[in-house]
Amino acid sequence: MSNNAKERAVLDAGLAQLRELVGTDWKIEEEPAGAGDASSVQPYAVVTICGPNGMTGVVVFEAKTSLTPAQASDLIPRLALAKQTTQAEGVVVITSWLSPQARDVLTAQSYGYLDLSGNVSVRLSKPGVFIQTRGADRNPAPKVRGERGLIGPRAGRLVRALVDVAPPYRASDLAQYSNVSLPYVSRLLDVMERRALVTREGRVVADVDWVGLLRARAGESKLLRANSYVAMLAPQGLDAALARLR
Repeated sequence: MSNNAKERAVLDAGLAQLRELVGTDWKIEEEPAGAGDASSVQPYAVVTICGPNGMTGVVVFEAKTSLTPAQASDLIPRLALAKQTTQAEGVVVITSWLSPQARDVLTAQSYGYLDLSGNVSVRLSKPGVFIQTRGADRNPAPKVRGERGLIGPRAGRLVRALVDVAPPYRASDLAQYSNVSLPYVSRLLDVMERRALVTREGRVVADVDWVGLLRARAGESKLLRANSYVAMLAPQGLDAALARLR
């Protein structure tokens, strides 16, 4: 199956999911693509949404099989142009799964999103629509063999270095500071850049989203597996136990 066909399948599945969310009183109909129109060969759709009161609005839907935070940032100019040229009320990106960071990128631009795991944010003033649901924060797809994440002691040392020391610096500086091999640092920086957690100018790390980096590391860590713990009872409740700990 071609990439266009895969993205078309994601688009169809996303629109079907949206129809279920709004219910049978709403109509969601895709406008037919004209001959030679770019939308006839791209996963791009102009959709008319009609509410129960008859008010209608046009929404641009863009489909991707996957979308990293960095790719979401790169997509912003295309989405802005699509919204402008179609005079749409809004823009919604549909994909198989969106990380919290990718969702934040789209939300910052007031664009909606819908992933097939159940993460949905669609807001329209015409017709009045507000849908916000929570799906998976971790990619439900099987992990590709050899794909690196942010778990493990070596990744932890590199994350600590990036958070402790303000950029700019090179991969070799980070390898020396964190006592991690240079090849490992280079590969993990590639992963972080795709996830928009670091920004590089050439070979130099110029900026670090340290809040996002810490959240990404914490989100991938499995606390009860990586650490020992003791089961305890709090007879007066959790609030009282937390107050005593403070």
